[in-house]
Amino acid sequence: MTKLKTTDLSRRFLGLVAVNKVSFSLDEGEILGIIGPNGAGKTTFINLVSGIIMPSEGKIEYKGHDITYTPAHERARMGIGRTYQLIHPLENLSLIENVMVGSIFARGNSLKVARAKAENRKSYSWTRSWRA
Repeated sequence: MTKLKTTDLSRRFLGLVAVNKVSFSLDEGEILGIIGPNGAGKTTFINLVSGIIMPSEGKIEYKGHDITYTPAHERARMGIGRTYQLIHPLENLSLIENVMVGSIFARGNSLKVARAKAENRKSYSWTRSWRA
């Protein structure tokens, strides 16, 4: 099942075309990497998908529903969001607590649910020595 799809997604800033007709689909369980040189439009594309900025043209679908003009805070509740590169995570929190932050604020989960979800992630097994 296609989870996330863009069709001819474009964004222009005055005369500059930052993203030009990007189409892709991401199926359940797939991982997508976006690579390119500085100024290629990677961050603009992520901002479009997460709803930080709106497209000049094109369409964004999530689980078959058009979310092209859905606000970022609503997309975050769907599980679509972006993070910024933090050189220092929330230093007074453990690794698990840092992971919980997204679950609480983006998903509205309780502390108990957020902790259970964070501790259940098998992908964090390499971080055991960092856990508090």
